[in-house]
Amino acid sequence: MCYAAQLGVAGWYWASPGSRRGRSATWVTPQSYDPFGRFPARIHGLPGGGAALIVEATILNGRGMSGMSDDEVRHLFQTVDTFDPDAFAKLLAEDATMVFGNAEPLVGREAVADGLRAFYATIGGLRHRIVRHWRVGADSIAETEVTYRRLDGKDVSAAAVTIWRTRDDGLISDYRIFIDLAPLYATT
Repeated sequence: MCYAAQLGVAGWYWASPGSRRGRSATWVTPQSYDPFGRFPARIHGLPGGGAALIVEATILNGRGMSGMSDDEVRHLFQTVDTFDPDAFAKLLAEDATMVFGNAEPLVGREAVADGLRAFYATIGGLRHRIVRHWRVGADSIAETEVTYRRLDGKDVSAAAVTIWRTRDDGLISDYRIFIDLAPLYATT
């Protein structure tokens, strides 16, 4: 079932840019807009015409839908910040996939741990500050500010978004990190 339908979004009107509300609008249901149920969405009209896609999510409050609780999300990022790839790998399913930015996917616990080990060798440390996080079904989304310690001792911060899927047994099956690491490796 489509996430938007699960969240109670019955449908929305899609209006072309320049059209007025109620004119040239098409009724869209979650199933017709997102037939594969990949993400929840709702369309909102914009002043002056046009429309905006608003992704709907449930903000975590430590209970409710599947996915990770507030404490589990904090534990996840605290584990990453320990700089111990094997500890992070224990949070993953045996066949988990991890994608870091536009790098090739790492498949399996051991490959993820090896990839983290290689990445950690290029930095002096890191820490995450969770800005906010959401849960949509089995998927969790976290906006974080990550402060990296460069090998020259300078700290560099960057905004990041991490999206992961948690299985029924609590293990992560898919983990994706979106961040621009250019400032971390800049020579100035």
